[in-house]
Amino acid sequence: NEQVFRDASPLTLVDDKSAPTLIVHGEEDDIVPPSQSEALAAALAAHRVRHRFLRMPLEGHGFTMRSWPTIEKATLDFLQEQL
Repeated sequence: NEQVFRDASPLTLVDDKSAPTLIVHGEEDDIVPPSQSEALAAALAAHRVRHRFLRMPLEGHGFTMRSWPTIEKATLDFLQEQL
C-alpha cells in the first residue's frame, strides 16, 4: 500500500517546526540507500530547518570503530551549535 509507505516516511513529517537534525549515513550502505538521507536533507533545507548531513565514506549500514571519533565530534559540535 503506497499510502502506508508515504505516511511512514519522515519526509512527509518535515515542516518549518521540525527539530534540528543530524544525519549520519554510510556511503556504502546496502540496506538503506544514501539517497534516502539526501532526500531528508533536501526536505529539511527546503523548510529551512537547521541540519547537518555527514556522509561516511567506506561505511555501510553500521559504523566501524575507525569512524566513531568523527561521528562523536560531529555529534558534539552539532549539539553545541544548537545552544
